[in-house]
Amino acid sequence: MLAMPNPSPDLIPERPILVVDDDAKIVRLVRTYLERDGFTVVTAADGPGALDAIERHRPALVVLDLMLPELDGRAVIRAVRGDDEAAATPILIISARGSTLDRITGLEDGADDYLPKPFSPAELVLRVKSILRRTTPIAAGTLAPDAATPRTPGTAAAVWRQLIEAGRP
Repeated sequence: MLAMPNPSPDLIPERPILVVDDDAKIVRLVRTYLERDGFTVVTAADGPGALDAIERHRPALVVLDLMLPELDGRAVIRAVRGDDEAAATPILIISARGSTLDRITGLEDGADDYLPKPFSPAELVLRVKSILRRTTPIAAGTLAPDAATPRTPGTAAAVWRQLIEAGRP
């Protein structure tokens, strides 16, 4: 079995990770695991609070539940993707809505990854690190994508649909 290397301190962004969920137990669990790995974490419990925290903290990544009071997670994603300054913020959805269609819809809405509940907190941390590795300027001297970088919405979802139609989800 291959040993996993210790994460590089360069993977820890200066900006915080925003965790948005109306379930305080989930927030506590995710926060504990992320902080244990050296991340700074800020939290919000509803959609308006998420948008406020995104504007105030400019997080390196958002861990976002879909079923939120006042403004659901899908609306939060649309608002973030429509904001020139925040559009490139990576978003990882965590949701009890875990069907293939739900995951496809979340990715089409603009999420970078989707983790159905219940989830392994260790897997969530690894997914956060993976997303940050792809979206920050630390790897091989590459530049992080910015709001001006064109996105191809729906590409991943289109592939999923093709696989499902071919009977290979």
